[in-house]
Amino acid sequence: MTQAGRFLQAILFISAWMAMGWLLHLDPYGYLLLGIPLCLVFQVCVRRQPLSSCWVRGSTRFRLDLPGVLLALVFLAVPIWELTREWKGGSWPVRLYFVAGLFGAVGVAFAARRFTMASVRSLAICLATAGVLGCGWMLLATMAQHHPVALTQKRMLFGLGQFLVLLPVCFVMEEVAFRGVLDAHVHHSQDARPWLSALLLSAMWGWWHLPIVPAQMIGVGLIAFPITHAVIGIPLSYSWRRGGNLLAPAIVHALIDAFRNALY
Repeated sequence: MTQAGRFLQAILFISAWMAMGWLLHLDPYGYLLLGIPLCLVFQVCVRRQPLSSCWVRGSTRFRLDLPGVLLALVFLAVPIWELTREWKGGSWPVRLYFVAGLFGAVGVAFAARRFTMASVRSLAICLATAGVLGCGWMLLATMAQHHPVALTQKRMLFGLGQFLVLLPVCFVMEEVAFRGVLDAHVHHSQDARPWLSALLLSAMWGWWHLPIVPAQMIGVGLIAFPITHAVIGIPLSYSWRRGGNLLAPAIVHALIDAFRNALY
């Protein structure tokens, strides 16, 4: 299949996800969770690739050695703690969000055990580009809304906790969808103009957020979201393409979101 055909499949996938988000009136947690079965179906039935290849490109089967199991236990600690805190008073989408994070923690360990020097280089470049730009954008947005921006010890600890929750979540929801599944499907190594596919997919990532924003923000989001998400998304895509390991872009994505949550 040509790249144009693969891109059409990605557009239809994202459009169906967005349509269901609007039709079902899903909150952000439910909207994210909806992506899990959609990605599973797309990966198995459309891409026809092993599920583990969403986390590490070229992987054909899932396996954790003893150090991997120990790493998984480390990354499971905070999601389990948050799940126990939210279980009694949280809604079912919130509960399932943290349950999904438990599976993502195993994915983090799997990817960490396959982190190569190419992955390290891709992470460093991604931090210097998407990480700096994303955190800078969050800082400017916070200042524009006149929120206090001092990173107190309390805020930094909160941000660390958020990062340890969001990193596993990236392995089962948003980041794995747009990099591990869709970018891997849209871009092949022999394709021309790799920057263009990264740009278009990142713009669609921006529009993908529209079903979970207030109605009064949709007009602004139609223009602003593809621009801001392209600035961050292009380096995330290139990080995935260079290193072939979802852990690199997932670390940067989780860092940006954790920084935002700490500021607010």
